Amino acid sequence: MKLFSKTDFGLENFLKKEFEERFEIKGSLVNNIFLFEANLEKAIELSYLSQSISDLGFVLFEKELNEINEQELIKQIFEKLDLKSIPNLRELSDFSVSIETNDEIIKSKSFELANQLADSLSERFSANKNFKSAKRKFTLSIQKINNSFHCVLGLSLFNIDLSRRTYRVFVNKTGLKPLTAFALVLFSELNRKQKVVDFLCKDNTLILEAYHYLSNRSVRFYDKTELSNSASIDFEFDKIFNKVDGKEFEGINLFATDMAFPNIDAARKNAKIAGIAKKIRFSKIDLRFFDVSFDEPFDKAITYISLSKYKNNDILDKIKKYVLPVIKLDLNIITNLTEEFEKRGFNIIKKVELNQKGLKLNLLKILPE
Repeated sequence: MKLFSKTDFGLENFLKKEFEERFEIKGSLVNNIFLFEANLEKAIELSYLSQSISDLGFVLFEKELNEINEQELIKQIFEKLDLKSIPNLRELSDFSVSIETNDEIIKSKSFELANQLADSLSERFSANKNFKSAKRKFTLSIQKINNSFHCVLGLSLFNIDLSRRTYRVFVNKTGLKPLTAFALVLFSELNRKQKVVDFLCKDNTLILEAYHYLSNRSVRFYDKTELSNSASIDFEFDKIFNKVDGKEFEGINLFATDMAFPNIDAARKNAKIAGIAKKIRFSKIDLRFFDVSFDEPFDKAITYISLSKYKNNDILDKIKKYVLPVIKLDLNIITNLTEEFEKRGFNIIKKVELNQKGLKLNLLKILPE
C-alpha cells in the first residue's frame, strides 16, 4: 500500500536516509514528505521505531496539477477517495484536516481550504469536523515543485505527534529538539561497537536519541497504550510492538558529561524516565580536565553548541585542547558557530547546512589533530 511519512522542514534528507539505510525502504521525497510502499505490519513497525518522523499514514489521493483551484481539487479528491481501501478502519466519528504547503498564496488560503475539505468529508462520511481534539487526522500536502503542484491527501495511522518524546521532562532551554538531535546521530555514523560521549550534554536529548538508535529500542517504548488508542485502524498492535522490543541490543557504550551539575541532574532524570539511566554513564566534568578524566579515549564525540556567548569565551579553545586529543575518529557537532570553529583552525572535513524555519545550523565533522 502507498504510505507517507513526514518530518520537520529542513530534515527531510535525514528522514530519507533513515528509511533507506536503517529500514531498507526506498521512496521519493516531496519536500518534507516521504512517499513509499509497504505493508500494514511494516507501517506499524516504522511508526513505532522511526526517530525521524513526525507523522506516518495512508495515502488516499495523489496527483500532480499545473494549478490549484480549490473546488476542482476537492472534486478530484472525492472522485478517487475510498476509505474502504484501508483495512480494519475504525469508525470515522470525528476528524481534523490540516494543510501543509510551501506556496505562500495557498498558505494564505489554507484555513479556508481546510474547512472546505472538512465540510466535504463530513458530508460524505457523516462525521464531525473537530480541529481541537479529533480522533482521526487528515493532512493535505500541496507542494510547489518547479511549475507544478504535488498534492497528497493522507490519513494518519496514529493521531499523535510522533516527534514528541515522553522522556523530555526536564528540558534545557538551549537543548535540541529530538528530530534535530537524531539528524546529528545519523550524520555522525555511529555504530554499536563505538565508545561515544556528549561532553556538553545539557538535557541529554542527543545521547538518548543515540542510545535508542544504536540499541534498536523504540523512543515510544512507554507510549504503546496511547498509540493503540489513537490508531485509525483495529489491529493487534502489541504483536508488532513486542516483536520490535525483542530485537533490542545491549552493551551500548555511551557517556554524558557536562560542566554544570543541574544539566547532569536533568540528563540523568530524563534517562531514568526513558528507562535507560543505568545504561548511560554520567559525569560532571570541567572541560579543562576532560583529557585526564577517562582511562581510555573515545571513538567519537557528539554535541550541540549554539549559544552566542560561546563567541566571547574560550570554550572552543578548550574543546580543541582538552577534548579532541582523546577522540580517536571524529567529533560531530551541530552549531551556528561554524565561522568560530574555522577561525580556530579546526579540521572540518564535512559540513551540512540545516535551515529550519529561519534557524540556520551546520552539522560539522571534525578530525582530531
